Amino acid sequence: MNVVIQPVEWLEGELTPPPSKSHTHRAVVCGSLSEYCEIKNALVSEDTSATMEAVKALGASIRVDAGGNIAIEGVCGSLSTPEDVIDAKNSGTTLRFMISLCSLAPGLSVLTGDNSLRKRPNAPLLSAMAQLGALTFSTKGDGTAPIVVFGGD
Repeated sequence: MNVVIQPVEWLEGELTPPPSKSHTHRAVVCGSLSEYCEIKNALVSEDTSATMEAVKALGASIRVDAGGNIAIEGVCGSLSTPEDVIDAKNSGTTLRFMISLCSLAPGLSVLTGDNSLRKRPNAPLLSAMAQLGALTFSTKGDGTAPIVVFGGD
């Protein structure tokens, strides 16, 4: 079968891809570091809600509407020290992203999750963080959560 595609002078239309948990996690993290961000058609789930709560603990402000749109007033790169332990619930993505983000926040951050998450290995990430100069450790000494992160000044 031969197909010939003819050029056109203009193309118009709108495409709404299905929401993605992976994209939503990443957009929330990036948006939290900016000044202001709107995420349209996000996938709001228990996992992505854990990420939203975690970035709020680092200073971002988040509003979610009934249509799955998220408005984030970010920290403009200046993260705050969390007032409490950050609970990633059962979200490995949240835990791993927050280990990295917390290394940029001043002071000490503690990250944990539910029983299942506290059994998942994080030693390779903790090792990579150490190679980058970050001080992180597992409170159990085995690479699993709870994880303590010492941030910048």
